[in-house]
Amino acid sequence: MTATTVIWRHGRHPPTDAELDFVDDVASFFAKEGMPLIAGRVIGWLLISDPPEQSAARLSEVLGVSRSSISSATRLLTPSGLVEGVRRRGERQEYFRIAPDGWSRMLAARYAKTAAFREITEAGLRVLDGGSPERRKRLDNVNELYRFLESELPALWQRWEAHRAANGGRRMSEPRGTYLTFPEGRLHVHVAGDPEAPPVVLLSGAGVDNALLSWRPLIPVLAADHFVLAPDWPKQGKSRPWQGRATHERMLRCVTDVLDHFGLGSAALVGLSQGGALALATAIEHPGRVDRLVALAPAGILAFPPVVHQLLWLTAKLPLLNRTLPGALLRTRAQVAAFARRALFAGPVPDFDEIVDEIVEEVRAGGAGSSDWQNGSIGPFRMRVDLRPRLPEITCPVLLIQGDKDIGVPQARTRAAAALIPGARYELLEGVGHWSNRQCPERVNELVSAFLAPDAERATSMDDVDPSG
Repeated sequence: MTATTVIWRHGRHPPTDAELDFVDDVASFFAKEGMPLIAGRVIGWLLISDPPEQSAARLSEVLGVSRSSISSATRLLTPSGLVEGVRRRGERQEYFRIAPDGWSRMLAARYAKTAAFREITEAGLRVLDGGSPERRKRLDNVNELYRFLESELPALWQRWEAHRAANGGRRMSEPRGTYLTFPEGRLHVHVAGDPEAPPVVLLSGAGVDNALLSWRPLIPVLAADHFVLAPDWPKQGKSRPWQGRATHERMLRCVTDVLDHFGLGSAALVGLSQGGALALATAIEHPGRVDRLVALAPAGILAFPPVVHQLLWLTAKLPLLNRTLPGALLRTRAQVAAFARRALFAGPVPDFDEIVDEIVEEVRAGGAGSSDWQNGSIGPFRMRVDLRPRLPEITCPVLLIQGDKDIGVPQARTRAAAALIPGARYELLEGVGHWSNRQCPERVNELVSAFLAPDAERATSMDDVDPSG
């Protein structure tokens, strides 16, 4: 039986000879860059497949290779951002597709390496310090090229994004991704909006969270009038792998690293929980870099009774308690759903099933448990990260948003913190839990966007409010 008359078990006709020739041409192109042929063939097929999402079984059948070969190829391709794995609700198997911004991500990752190699060439020039000009010339030429690329590529990339938006590409309000490369790993940043608009950085929470999990409803709202940057914290979302501990100091640098990478002197910050603490800490440590600040149920303002404190400190010290046990308790979708209802929300959530699916994906990718920042923020007898004594130093306009049913951050703590910040505004949301931005996104989006608007009224000062509530 010829290839053109075979009906495959998946109910689809095999690809045509012309399609397979295209697949092989793509594979040959990437093979010249050192990529295995099978990985290049996966790319080629995903560029033209119908539907765009293809299971490993389908890829194996189309390309005529084993499932293990497909598994090896997709493991090679997904870290680059070009290919991503997705799941359909109700199905356990994973599908693969070219990511919406896959090519941009792949090229951005390559461009990010220019700084790393420029540093290597400078180290080489230091080795040759005092040597003859003839010996240094080759390395000087390479160093000059990479310094030029490092200075020019960010502006080129912004022009490309503007060009795409102007010519019917991805809307500027839709998030696209880029990577910042550091010795510890790559920090992924979701980007949306016009680079010329007022900038705002969105900082997500700890544990099973990431930038899109926290800010998916808010990003398009803000991107209409702002340049939005939403980093995945180290070891969350697409900022994996990440070597070493993501301490308070390193997380603070992540915020300023994002500002520096995009050439921003300052920006508005919006942070949830752990992200709220780091937004407040940035305003304290780098006051000139924060224009306005919104913190939702911020961490960094908490204290616990002695016995409870010691138990929390012990939990933070022992991986069995802060990673293994949480992982065991969130193994199934039903367990994740129960956790979300109990710990994150205090009432109906408009897209609860979708949120649970996203949490399940985050648990599968990175496990469950507390973050390095959480574990490091508590000492044996006191909190190592306690921002309360320095909150009066904050000089920018501040809005604190708090759910009255939050079991993680008591409303009295947030209200007291607001009273310590000069001119801060405090909003209490009734019937709302810790994740207010996902439980009542329309209300939170309205509060945040109005507060960040350049002509917004700075009303409801805490100056005359009793902090005891």
